[in-house]
Amino acid sequence: TKLATATRNTVVAFEADSVDAQGEVGWSVAVTGTAASVSDPVERQALMRLPLPEWAGGADSHFIRITPVVVSGRRLPAGARLAPSSAPA
Repeated sequence: TKLATATRNTVVAFEADSVDAQGEVGWSVAVTGTAASVSDPVERQALMRLPLPEWAGGADSHFIRITPVVVSGRRLPAGARLAPSSAPA
């Protein structure tokens, strides 16, 4: 499966971002590193107690750890305007 492949010490990237359109502020963070499935039962139980939203329905919970190699991010302060894309339409 794609999940099994992605958690066998594979290099992955994960990005999270948020924008407050009313306040015209936002942020974006990207992490690149090696992914591995969390399999330790004690650690899994601790993770299951956290108030984490589920991304997909189902009875099985999977926890993936990314050991970061590169972390980058930016904050978009109030009133900031993004430059228009230079990519052809």
